Amino acid sequence: MKSKTNLIITLFILLGVLTRLIPHADNFTAVYAIALFSGACFSNKKIALLIPICIMIISDFLLGQNMVLSVYISFTLIVLLGFFLKQKDHFSHITSFAIAASLIFFFTTNFAVWLSSSPADGIYYCPMNLEGLIKCYTQAIPFFWNTLFSTITYSIILFYSFKVVRNQVVIESK
Repeated sequence: MKSKTNLIITLFILLGVLTRLIPHADNFTAVYAIALFSGACFSNKKIALLIPICIMIISDFLLGQNMVLSVYISFTLIVLLGFFLKQKDHFSHITSFAIAASLIFFFTTNFAVWLSSSPADGIYYCPMNLEGLIKCYTQAIPFFWNTLFSTITYSIILFYSFKVVRNQVVIESK
């Protein structure tokens, strides 16, 4: 039974990664929800951490994008957040954790952008002071909305679809 559950989780995650490969609005993918879902649903913490990281590595490669350390750190933190979501699969919990996951990604990645900002960035240059940090986060707000909406949407889809499929497998195996 446990191997069937892990197979179902893996299939949901692999289907979710397609949202990163198909055309989409900036930051509107299932990958944030996948990280949260992995943390909440995999009993093996190593697998929970590896699945979203592997998905990011593969999709970054296929998309021809560089691996950005802050992105990988944020996904690791989101998986860790998912560990606290286990057995709390009510709509309000899923939504709250999806909001927290979006905020983790926003603050982690944009802090790294601020740290690495240089005058060569032109209008996107954010000086290494409080004003620059505020500018960096302010410029990122339009991208945050897509992250937030996609994380909430895909989290609800992943968690509730998994619940339906898992219950169907349990019923059929009795």
